[in-house]
Amino acid sequence: MFISVQLPHFQDQLLSIPFAEDGWKSVIAPFSYTAFNISLAQAVLVPVAKEVKDDRTIKWGGILGGLALTFILLSSHITLIMLPDFRSYEIPMAVTMKNLASGFYWMYVLIIYGEIFTSIIGNIFGLERQLKKYVSTSPIITVSGIFVIVFLISLVDYGTLLSYLYPVFGYISLIFMILLWIKPFKKK
Repeated sequence: MFISVQLPHFQDQLLSIPFAEDGWKSVIAPFSYTAFNISLAQAVLVPVAKEVKDDRTIKWGGILGGLALTFILLSSHITLIMLPDFRSYEIPMAVTMKNLASGFYWMYVLIIYGEIFTSIIGNIFGLERQLKKYVSTSPIITVSGIFVIVFLISLVDYGTLLSYLYPVFGYISLIFMILLWIKPFKKK
């Protein structure tokens, strides 16, 4: 991020608004992305929140985690705006890492794959716990079934998967978040 800020034409890139053929999608994309990630996080956070009895711990964990993620996303954005034709890459941050700190490139790629792996494990754990309410099979069968479905989905090209599934799940999650927002709270 600090290197990107020092590059020539940084302010021009930071303040430029690229042309978008599908203007409404560009406006709603940040909200659907946020809703999508909150929905994915619920698979892990809801069971954890039931086990943690201190509301203050949960609240501060959300605040600190949100601040950390905001910093990470802003620094990623600042870095990516200086990468020419970033849409042509499957993992643009890996290309940026290769250009700016080539010695750390493979470590960065391993960290990305590690994040993907831990996300899969966390989401499968959360999904299995949620499905336990509706399906009365052993956890190993449920987890195996989830892994088979995930494997079949993984056969689709990564870029194609992201360009179609992320928006679809994002829109579904956004509708879900709006419904949660308008639902009245029960008085304790």
